[in-house]
Amino acid sequence: VLSKPNVFLVRIFVSTAICISGIVSQAQIIRVDKSQLESDSAGYLALYTDAFFSLDNRSLSPQKQMLYTRLYSKADLLYVSENHAYILINSVEYVSTSNAKPFSTGYTHFRVNFRRKHRVSYEMYSQVQYDEIRRMRLRALTGGGIRLTAVDKDGFDVHLGSGVMYEIEKWRAAEGDQAKDFYKRIPKLANYLGVEFELSKYVKLNLWGLYETGYDLMESIQRNRYAGEATLNFIVSRRVTWMNRFAYFYDVHPIVPINQAFYQISNGLRLNF
Repeated sequence: VLSKPNVFLVRIFVSTAICISGIVSQAQIIRVDKSQLESDSAGYLALYTDAFFSLDNRSLSPQKQMLYTRLYSKADLLYVSENHAYILINSVEYVSTSNAKPFSTGYTHFRVNFRRKHRVSYEMYSQVQYDEIRRMRLRALTGGGIRLTAVDKDGFDVHLGSGVMYEIEKWRAAEGDQAKDFYKRIPKLANYLGVEFELSKYVKLNLWGLYETGYDLMESIQRNRYAGEATLNFIVSRRVTWMNRFAYFYDVHPIVPINQAFYQISNGLRLNF
């Protein structure tokens, strides 16, 4: 039986891309809400499901500028013990455009937050994902770091994190040519900042930012990625939240010749059980 106390339901701030999903799924961080990790209650299991419709410009290349419409579904499973929190996040998107065949993207992310009630806590995570639109056949990573709650006030919270990770990515150099698949293996430093506002009893605002950096020894280049997200949440009832989200992603040196930047605008519902 899935259950959680009312104090948790009232304080919940619903997510986006990793990210700490979430967070933007191209970036490592899948967003995990502060209220999920610091609830005074323990020993409960929570399930969240999201359904979104979105519009973005995540094109295959700068020469193929297209707008995409997406149907997005997500399921988060959270278990909170007395001292730790365990989060499993699964997402899949089906994408269509009038100028290309349908695509899909998806990821699975597992994260553990140790000492969840403390101002300084610790995180470990692993993630597997793919993105057919951007020719990323596979991305697998694992890492860990420190999470700091800098401000913890009624209606206003600031938390930040920093850590290291190791990622392996499989890319397709040319569209439709499996023979040109290649791998990248890069250790990285990942940093994120999250701000949560309670604008009213029924309206919440979440802001997230991410910076990833790692040195590519094969090409002797520093690879930097930036991601940002703003989510406005309207609490409809104890179990239903309406979300409006804007996300932006920028890759300074893309591994394959695709757009450096893309945005995503999405609207949808979250159900919690």
